[in-house]
Amino acid sequence: MSEVSVNKWCREHGVKVSCSIEKSERGGTGLFYKYTTSDEILRVPRHLLLTKRKLRESIFLEKDLEEFDNLREKNILVYILRDILSRPNEESAGTEPEIKNNKTESSEKKIEEKDSKMTKIDIIWKKYGKFLPQGSDIDLPLSWSDDDVELLESTSIGLSLYSKKHALSRAYGDIKENPIPYRAEQLVASRCLELPVYEKDAKEGDETIGSEIAMVPVIDLVNHSQTPNARYEVDPKTGDVVLLSTVPAEKRVGEVLISYSADAKGASEMLYNYGFIDPEMTSCKKMTCIVPLDMEEDHANENVAQLEQQKQYFFNSPYGTITFSDDGQGGAVSWESDFIWLWSLPASDIEFAFNEATSEVTLLIKGHKIEDPMKIEETLKVKEPEYFTSSIAPLAEKMARERAADISEYLTAQQIELMALSDNNSHRDRISRLIKLENTTLLNFLVPGNRSH
Repeated sequence: MSEVSVNKWCREHGVKVSCSIEKSERGGTGLFYKYTTSDEILRVPRHLLLTKRKLRESIFLEKDLEEFDNLREKNILVYILRDILSRPNEESAGTEPEIKNNKTESSEKKIEEKDSKMTKIDIIWKKYGKFLPQGSDIDLPLSWSDDDVELLESTSIGLSLYSKKHALSRAYGDIKENPIPYRAEQLVASRCLELPVYEKDAKEGDETIGSEIAMVPVIDLVNHSQTPNARYEVDPKTGDVVLLSTVPAEKRVGEVLISYSADAKGASEMLYNYGFIDPEMTSCKKMTCIVPLDMEEDHANENVAQLEQQKQYFFNSPYGTITFSDDGQGGAVSWESDFIWLWSLPASDIEFAFNEATSEVTLLIKGHKIEDPMKIEETLKVKEPEYFTSSIAPLAEKMARERAADISEYLTAQQIELMALSDNNSHRDRISRLIKLENTTLLNFLVPGNRSH
């Protein structure tokens, strides 16, 4: 990446830069302090951002608006970025893309009336895309070899990573033959930011009404540190994204660093999204494990098998999740799950009602109607507090501990397999570290007196 080229792109598109862009010892490119008395390091105009809200009326969107609105923000950004990066260079020279599949008059009218800057967003990002990493410069698990990915099988990202690679391979072929879809996935995962959304109110002033996921050019070059010296925020008056120094002027030297919120994300999410684990982590902080819901062992018992089928039908998924979180200092480990409360309920206390007309299943627990499996814990705490505390909570805790022990056993076996390999590489070093951190969290949970819910 050429600093001159990026600075030229910034000048052309109104990005105010008070820093230098250089190669970083942390890997890739980074931003570096230049002497300035202003706290503002960088200002990126709102119209340069890729967001779902802004892209809703993009002329190169090939999905109808209803389908678009139902898609997750990150999926939208991946779709759009993949479309932009796939376009031939000739198109980015100024030719407007053809409008396709606008199915309603209202959507056509909105597209015709959109902001003129919006019609250029694909051209802007096509040019900026030349500065973004590609090929071997993107060192995330999604682009690792199948052998290395297989070594992540027992970790909390194993199933998600395998599923994502399988889906991309089925849709687009091998990464070597068709790298752009994989590149778009990884660029969004490693570079998108969560930004506040403001609403202007003449009486109350600017108020935060939510958040959105965005791709923000140039700020996406800033590297991570657990001890950052800068932060980003949205200017509520303009919608611009601003990078601000958080240290006194005399300490504004070296690389500009922000926090990627490693504590909140946990080691597994850091590795999956960014390709590294913060060196200061002593436990995984947070791990969400995907668990198959074929829980019962006594399948020969017809009643047990039928009850399991009813639970799975009501839950509406063959998999559930359990998340373990700790304070990173060897303290108490808590858990939460979307399936354990349902699977902990004894058969004598539950009844399933099936509506043949709507094919809907309703759960009754001691006569209390529950339509959402995520509401079981909340409902029982309010409606049956004594029953919840004395009966259900201990059963749920027991099941959580059983699942933790199973996962720890798998991780230990995976660690032994890793140690036996003679061809270790940087990927496997990171895999080994993730396994150790996740096992540490699980063992902290399993130690009596060192857990909480």
